[in-house]
Amino acid sequence: MVFNDEKLGDHFALKMWVCVSEKFELKVIVEKVIEAATKTKPERDLQLETLQHHLRDSIKGKKYLLVLDDVWNDDPEKWRNLRNLLSGGARGGWIVITTRSRFVAEITGSEPHHNLRGLSGSESWSLLKQTAFKEASRESNNSRIEAIGMEIVDKCKGVPLALRAIEKVLYKRTEAEWVKVNKNVHKYLTHEEGFVQPLSEDKDLEDTGYEYFKDLVWRSFLDCESMDYLGKSWFTMHDLMHDLACSVAGKEYCIVSLEKENVSERSRHVSFGNSSGEMGNTLLKATKVRSFAGNMDLPLYQQNYMASIANCKYLRMLDLSGSDIKMLPHSIGNLKHLKALYLSGNRYLLKLPSSLSRLQLLETLDLNGCSNFRTLPNKTSRLVSLKHLLIDGCHKLDYMPRGLGKLTRLQALRWFVVGRTTGKNVGQLSELNGLNKLKGELHILGLQNAIAKHGSTYLKDKLNLKSLVLGWGCRGGEDETHLQPLHQLYSLKVIRLSRLEALEIVSETEMQELVSGKSTTTFLPSLEELEINDCPNLKGWWKGDVGEASNPHLPCFPCLSHLIIKHCPNLTTMPLFPSVKTLKLKNTRSKPFQETMKLKMTKIEAPSSSTLHPLSKLVSLEIDEVKDLHSLQEEFLQNLTSLQTLMIRECINLTSMPEGMPGLTSLNHLEIIDCPQLSKRCQRNTGLDWPKIAHIERIRIEEGGIVEHYRGSRGTN
Repeated sequence: MVFNDEKLGDHFALKMWVCVSEKFELKVIVEKVIEAATKTKPERDLQLETLQHHLRDSIKGKKYLLVLDDVWNDDPEKWRNLRNLLSGGARGGWIVITTRSRFVAEITGSEPHHNLRGLSGSESWSLLKQTAFKEASRESNNSRIEAIGMEIVDKCKGVPLALRAIEKVLYKRTEAEWVKVNKNVHKYLTHEEGFVQPLSEDKDLEDTGYEYFKDLVWRSFLDCESMDYLGKSWFTMHDLMHDLACSVAGKEYCIVSLEKENVSERSRHVSFGNSSGEMGNTLLKATKVRSFAGNMDLPLYQQNYMASIANCKYLRMLDLSGSDIKMLPHSIGNLKHLKALYLSGNRYLLKLPSSLSRLQLLETLDLNGCSNFRTLPNKTSRLVSLKHLLIDGCHKLDYMPRGLGKLTRLQALRWFVVGRTTGKNVGQLSELNGLNKLKGELHILGLQNAIAKHGSTYLKDKLNLKSLVLGWGCRGGEDETHLQPLHQLYSLKVIRLSRLEALEIVSETEMQELVSGKSTTTFLPSLEELEINDCPNLKGWWKGDVGEASNPHLPCFPCLSHLIIKHCPNLTTMPLFPSVKTLKLKNTRSKPFQETMKLKMTKIEAPSSSTLHPLSKLVSLEIDEVKDLHSLQEEFLQNLTSLQTLMIRECINLTSMPEGMPGLTSLNHLEIIDCPQLSKRCQRNTGLDWPKIAHIERIRIEEGGIVEHYRGSRGTN
């Protein structure tokens, strides 16, 4: 609350919050501080020296507030090294450390440390009410409810984390249910009862699990540790909750190490610590273990370890990720209860034993990052319970096995590879026909190897797909002149089409069938990103799509925000894109873009039911190698009220800027690269078009490798 107070924003130029926890690694902490300061994650694998420079650049001359949360390191030398790196800020900055160790507070603090007390009873009750009575209600003033609540508060010992965990359990509960919770506060804090609701019949287990996960994050049981450039996140359990979970688990959970053999018949969940070496027959005692997680430092390829694992006949989850195993034993097929098998990152793994097909309860098979993996078992079709087949990074996978289409429960299959060869074990595109529960992303690669069948419907009924990527690996394939119908895939958010040499139209559907008797037609209502690359014969989207774009009924993508068209020199028209924010055109005709500009006064249907002009939301425009572009007409300016970045590259016939350029008041970044005539006219002060662009804050002109940077009038104020 204090950290987010507006008054601090007035006092400090920069505020940063970094969770340190037990693992005190200087490089990791520096990366987190840079990310907190710049809101951008540093590049991977940078050396500490480089990170030091980035850190100093980020805080140089700034009065900052840095909170290092949950510090456990008690090594004075490590702390001094970090403090030296953080010394480049302006005078008056503060570094605040939170810790549960008095010794850490003493060695790190230059000011007297402040011991936090637990919340008082009234403060705890006030915090509990904020969520338990989220909506205004007389119940919060009910004296009986308050009396029960004060008893619950007393059992939480003034710990905010415990109060937050119990708050939502009590939300919208009756007085009788408050009494029940009061009698079992410890159980509600440590077990699933109370906040895990029964599954509904119409919801998948995975969706329900995701709701539970979000609930745990909301309660601060889990914290988001980091996020990569793809949006994937890593979460850690709060130390307090981890200690509590270990206490509740007791002897059912154990970590095996060289120093301590704590595996027993009561062990149900076993993992290895950071030790390596010979462990003897430790695992032979854990005959009833339910889950096993290996460690990448452990020589799991040794036969005795694999034999021990195969002896765990009640095993539900087996994680051998990053263990450098070369093969799995045939005995893996004896683990009849196995539901999840994680093998990711095993670069030497080439194939799986045929006995794997006996695991009819297996739901997850993770082969992500097995870079040399070649073939799935021929009898993969017998894995009838399989829901998640994860093969990201299996770049050498030859083909999908025949019979894959029988796995009708499959939900996650990001990659489908069409094989270069034919044979009784090689599956074709028809295997996709039965996989109608697929969710998320689907990349279909090697389409040049597909046997084209007119009227095939392998994409039909994939209503839960969010992203579709169709790729031809090389030229000369037997690709079709049109694709499968896409307009039925209402949930699609991303479409990428690449190297479709023969493609002339995306859909065989007649455009007139879509627009007949209708106002502007909404097409692919959820689509946000569209990329079409290297389709040299593509003319348009539908049959008959050759008319002028001024047709008021031309179909549109209502939610499209990112559009990329590259190497499509014969493209004539495209559906409208009223909400597009980023537009890139490379080595294509200017006609679709110019005709869209002509619709400046046409009202078109928008997602919010309001009216918009085409491209009125455009923020970034990149025009590259558009050789037939001779001028940017005044229509170019009328709608681009939101444009901030304009890049023009290798448009050798573009001769001048429009007269109305000063009207683009949002434009603050202009780049002109290898456009000989235009570059000359835009030279600072001497160019004929300089007055048209002089208001732009940042201007970059590059010609023949010579780069000039200009600051316009708005950038010099």
